[in-house]
Amino acid sequence: FILRRTMQQRLVRGALLLAALFVGAASEAAVAEGSDESCESGDAVAAAKPSGGYKIPQHVLVSFLKLHEPADPEWKTTHASLVVTDGCPLNNMYRRFKDWIRDDARAFPGLSIEYTPGMDPVLQFQDGASHPEEYLGVARIDVSEMDIDEVEALLVRRGVAKDAELAAKVGAERREREAVEGLSVAEQRLATKTAEVSEKETQIEDAKRRTSRLEKDIEGLRAEVKQWRAEAAQSKLLLSQAEARA
Repeated sequence: FILRRTMQQRLVRGALLLAALFVGAASEAAVAEGSDESCESGDAVAAAKPSGGYKIPQHVLVSFLKLHEPADPEWKTTHASLVVTDGCPLNNMYRRFKDWIRDDARAFPGLSIEYTPGMDPVLQFQDGASHPEEYLGVARIDVSEMDIDEVEALLVRRGVAKDAELAAKVGAERREREAVEGLSVAEQRLATKTAEVSEKETQIEDAKRRTSRLEKDIEGLRAEVKQWRAEAAQSKLLLSQAEARA
């Protein structure tokens, strides 16, 4: 009886844990689906953080994401790996990380990126660039709710330095790309305005043609009215002459 009761309690705890994970995943999926932009148009998606909804308990996150830190509060490493999901969540809920990976993350020579479907952003600090598949690093820290400035400050504080020359190069590349994108946007706006002007000019030409036809119709009506008046005057004259003879 005691053994059966213990097994039932374990089954209940397992079911509750699975339910918590399922609700949390459903909440994140709802946030991603609620985005104004689709996965295909991720470049137009604004950086976003999940708001409201169910929050998975911390002890569940620690277990699921395998989070840990050394006992020494001053611990440092030389390398780190950003373990993050890909696809829709990266394009929407974690868009700030996608933008950072494209640009400023490249200024950290000791940082690598590891894409794992469905994984919230986690920084795994390690002593070298390569590691075994099941290696969990010196520390694993959940950064899913951090701003990028906080993530960079964490890397620097734990010994993963930012290279000034790489940062300058990345900044120059970003400015050049933004300039090209800005020029492209300006060209698109110019093309749109040119098309609008062309459409208005076509409408004006159509209006002119309609006006010309109306003017011709009016001239025709005026001629008919003039003829009717002349005929009426002639009829009146004949009527007067007939009355005079009578």
